[in-house]
Amino acid sequence: MENLEVLFIPIGQRAIIVPKSLIEYILPYAPPLPSEYAHPTLVGSLIYKNRKVPVMDLAKLDDENPPSAKKHPSGEKNNFRLIIVSSVSEASPFLSYALIATAPPRIFNIAANTVEELDEPHSDLFYSKIKFGSELSYQYAYVPALDNIESSILATH
Repeated sequence: MENLEVLFIPIGQRAIIVPKSLIEYILPYAPPLPSEYAHPTLVGSLIYKNRKVPVMDLAKLDDENPPSAKKHPSGEKNNFRLIIVSSVSEASPFLSYALIATAPPRIFNIAANTVEELDEPHSDLFYSKIKFGSELSYQYAYVPALDNIESSILATH
């Protein structure tokens, strides 16, 4: 049975999993540079490998004022990270983009027989919500439809 190595990324009230092979880099949080983007989840940009990379706050899909958007006393965002993700769509206007993680991400090695798809409503930006792991430590996460995210959010830049 084949395992998949994923990065478990806390994003506001939910977590997502992304194949580790798509993760380019994990940076400590720094406020993004101001940028004009049409979609409300695009909160700015950063410079990575001499390229402008949009910064996406997926927590804004659930909450217009998520923890990542609120003003915090100095040091309170120490657990936040910027996750640089490679674009999966050739139609994406960017080679990569950054996701704001509201807590340090973790790597999991998931076996197919430990994954259970949950029947829970979700938007077109997510394939499903899953439960994985063992009885001692189940994890819950959404599987993002990265191609849909890139075509509906990044295309609005």
